[in-house]
Amino acid sequence: MNQIRVKIGVRLFVLWLIVGSAACNAQTADVAGADPAVRSHSVHITLAAQNMENFFDSFDDAYTWDEDAWPKPRRETEPMGKLLKSIDPDFIACEEIENVGILTRFRDWNFAGEGYDYIWTNYMQGQRGINNGFISRVPVGAIMLRKFTTLTLPGESKKWFYARDLVSVELQPASDVSITVYVVHLKSKRDSKDDPNSSKWRLAEATGLAKLVRQQLEADPDACIVVTGDFNDTPDSAPIKTLLSTGLIDPHASIPAEDRITYLREPYRSTIDYMLVSPAMAKHITPGSAKIVGKTTEETGSDHAAVAAGFDLPTADADARAGWQTDFPIKPIKTMLKRRDSDKDKPEYSK
Repeated sequence: MNQIRVKIGVRLFVLWLIVGSAACNAQTADVAGADPAVRSHSVHITLAAQNMENFFDSFDDAYTWDEDAWPKPRRETEPMGKLLKSIDPDFIACEEIENVGILTRFRDWNFAGEGYDYIWTNYMQGQRGINNGFISRVPVGAIMLRKFTTLTLPGESKKWFYARDLVSVELQPASDVSITVYVVHLKSKRDSKDDPNSSKWRLAEATGLAKLVRQQLEADPDACIVVTGDFNDTPDSAPIKTLLSTGLIDPHASIPAEDRITYLREPYRSTIDYMLVSPAMAKHITPGSAKIVGKTTEETGSDHAAVAAGFDLPTADADARAGWQTDFPIKPIKTMLKRRDSDKDKPEYSK
């Protein structure tokens, strides 16, 4: 009987060791799973870009050539706001903005109380008085400009600069996730017949931007990068091919050409607005989210459609979006600008 008890005791001890070992391994696995490198959650973010077409207020900027520019009328700002709200973007890259005041007022009238606490524009890179900027729900880190960057092309003695500046902004949708967004507005095609100067200028801008992207990807192949905005050139052009040669991916490329038009005025209807993403960012595109939004100028309030895409980025944060609340809630701007409710065709932003 004692021998039987001993055998049972030994077997129970061995079983205890096995169970304990398994529990220990499970605990080790749980600890490993808590490592930020092992991300068991995701944060969804929708990015959009919109050329807002001559978004001026009613006050003349004495340091730019905007005397002939009318304030943006309500018949354009209202449909634009409606269009962007339909996308429900967390970040909007904006082109052709006069200043941060007019962009803030646009936010106040279209997105009040929706968490867009981060608003910014650069200032006066070109004499037209149109600048790049953004509206964001997502927390923003560093903002970098390339205002004084010298641009060159092989075989060319001439030097250029970024016509509208090149803005890069670091988005921080989660504590362990960072996205670099380049807000782009390359040189337009307005200079001269056949556009020889502007064509080279755009290519020089694209070449300089491609160099920055390559450097970032060489330093970190898993970097999340987005290059978006108004590129002022078509998919078969040298500037676009130069940017794609870096490994950037166009998530809108599979959209049929007739549904991918982003410049909306005849006779120049074409695809010139893009959202290019790094390979790491492309892995996290929400299926079916890459869209061109807006078919007509009446619908968009601009001569450009919006480009948009959604992403589901892995993170260790269980509720990353809860961290988007700021400690500095921005109140609606109060200025001398008043809304004329009596006539929708009159300027929305006027004295």
